[in-house]
Amino acid sequence: MGLSFFGLAAAGLAFGAGDLTDSSTGILIFGLMIVGVSALGVCAFMYVLSGKPSLTLYVDTVEVSTFFTTKRLHRYEVLHYSIHDQGFGIYEIILKPKHPSVKPIKISSVIKRDDVLNDWLESLPNHDRMEAEEANAELARDPELGASPKERMARVNNARRVVYWVNAFAIGAMAWTAFYPRPYIAAVSIVTMLPWIAIAMAAFWPHLFRIDSKSDFGRPLLIIPFLFPGFILAIRAIVDFNLLDWRMPIVVGMIASFGISIVAAFADRGTPVRIGPILLILLMMVPYGYGATIAVNRLLDRSTPQYFPATVQGKHSSSGQGATYSVTLNSWGPRDGPNTLDVARQFYDQLGTRMHVCVGAKQGALGIAYLWLEACPPNFDGSEPQGPIKASAVSRGVAAFWRGEYAEARAFLQDAIKAGNAEAQFTLGLIYWEGLGFPKNGKEAMRLFTLAAKQGHARALNVLGFSYEHGIGVSADIKKAVQWYRKAVKEREPRALNNLGILYSKGHGVPLDPSEARRLWREALDQGHAPAIHNLGIMYHQGEGVPRDSAEARRLWLEAAKQGHAPALNSLGIMHYHSQGVPRDLGEAERFWRKAADRGHAQAKTSLGTMYYQGKGVPRDSVEASKLWRSAAGQGHAPAMLNLSLLFHNGDGVERDYVQAYMWLELAAFRYAPGKERNRVIANLEDLASRMTSVEISKAKNMARSIIRKNNWQ
Repeated sequence: MGLSFFGLAAAGLAFGAGDLTDSSTGILIFGLMIVGVSALGVCAFMYVLSGKPSLTLYVDTVEVSTFFTTKRLHRYEVLHYSIHDQGFGIYEIILKPKHPSVKPIKISSVIKRDDVLNDWLESLPNHDRMEAEEANAELARDPELGASPKERMARVNNARRVVYWVNAFAIGAMAWTAFYPRPYIAAVSIVTMLPWIAIAMAAFWPHLFRIDSKSDFGRPLLIIPFLFPGFILAIRAIVDFNLLDWRMPIVVGMIASFGISIVAAFADRGTPVRIGPILLILLMMVPYGYGATIAVNRLLDRSTPQYFPATVQGKHSSSGQGATYSVTLNSWGPRDGPNTLDVARQFYDQLGTRMHVCVGAKQGALGIAYLWLEACPPNFDGSEPQGPIKASAVSRGVAAFWRGEYAEARAFLQDAIKAGNAEAQFTLGLIYWEGLGFPKNGKEAMRLFTLAAKQGHARALNVLGFSYEHGIGVSADIKKAVQWYRKAVKEREPRALNNLGILYSKGHGVPLDPSEARRLWREALDQGHAPAIHNLGIMYHQGEGVPRDSAEARRLWLEAAKQGHAPALNSLGIMHYHSQGVPRDLGEAERFWRKAADRGHAQAKTSLGTMYYQGKGVPRDSVEASKLWRSAAGQGHAPAMLNLSLLFHNGDGVERDYVQAYMWLELAAFRYAPGKERNRVIANLEDLASRMTSVEISKAKNMARSIIRKNNWQ
């Protein structure tokens, strides 16, 4: 069973410290976990096979039988009996034989004690009672405790009362630290000092207090404040701190546990110093060594924090009472490739994919760097800081990419690409794909994306799926798109979950399946992916595959809007303007559309421009309407182009200009999909052309063609 606990402890440490499987040490730890769990299974199997033990009492004989063995002792063979109480109603009665070659009989608490068994035991010498009498007699004879036996026992009783209150204080402090460590420094500091208080008491009053003893008779024990705080500190260290490197604190913790074990062994002078007890104390103090190391590293830390830019790639939370919340980030600082950090629930709820955040890092008093995630400080320029924690070339390249310094990003990423770093391959692929600072190179971008995808880079897998779906850089192939999306979904990539959900909602490349689309979007929602949350809201708003529920749609859109998701803000504006499931509220519609317009949403700009043109909910202002429509038209939004044509035709807010009116109608006809709206625009073109000269029409057409070429509209 001991091996089982060691293996499980190693596993817990591994999961608390992070993913260890990238190193030989990590493989060793997980090997211990496997061996430990296997040993636990063997023990459980053997226990089940042995069955419930049975006890048979005779006048002069006791017999205990299991599936495998039967042990028997005559009364005259028993030297004495003792009861080892393990707490929680669990105990073990041990009958020790007189002859050393005969094995003792153990009666577990599985066998219920009754009057017959108690009477049988009372006929034997009680070792516990004898030990207690001997201990009290020893205390009464100890001249260090007083001048008379009465005075000596009085001091011992006072010491027992002191230990009672010390134990009560220790239990309260540990509960405080475990469940509500506020203020944190005070709670952790007190629990860290408890074992040293126990050691000091045993060292200064060795004739009154003990840390370690064979039994709890005689001098009072300080085992609670000495032993148990370590487990609380270890749990707090795992829960509260993200460490940059887990190896150093383990080494320092082992050294610390060795040191306190030696000090405790020599401080408890009433107990003989032996290798066995010291090793046992050392083993039991390992959690304290680790937890206290992390606590001291934090409590005494006076280093200046560094902030590294990072981007949220995904989120994950565990279920249950002790739920944990973690965020997956791209490369940052010294970390290359996707990595995770634990965060508080309140911060977790505010995060969404693609959000830019900052990883804070401090060096620690013992040189053990620890991390946290937060919104970037004011005036943070996104550059990698200079300090004791050095950023890798990959993270510096990624940070330069997000700052828009693409030449610097490529310079940092080139060497990492040669070394096969997937994050570097993906980021440089984005630069070539979008033509950021360099000419577009779809072929090179796809090569880099493919290299990253082969290493399981989730975002690269999604980009390949998107490329094959829309024919960007490659020939469109919906089957290949689905294949790449599914590989990315296995990595829980939120963008792929959203994109594959869209395909299922439309039946494009996959069977039409709203339920599967909803499942995928729900999974992306758990990671805070705003586009998926918005799509799920549309599903409820329109009643596609689910009962129509405008309240749920609005709740989902508000959740996405908290992340500044422009389409969700636009949908909320539409909902309030047209009274879709909510009372009509032009003020709310204007507020949501304004936020969406500020984030570049073309439809929101057009709708807001219409409000100003008509004077609904806002003062009528044709000039403001024309500004909003021009901005939306520049993004290729056909309705805005149609509205601008109307302004120039009527000279409302602008000077009347048939050439401009015709040009915007021409562009609207080009941008509208075939259908009623496009037919209406064409009819307006024909009507306007009847009032223009051929020179004016030719000029308007040339202007339209120039804008189409400039914007590369298809």
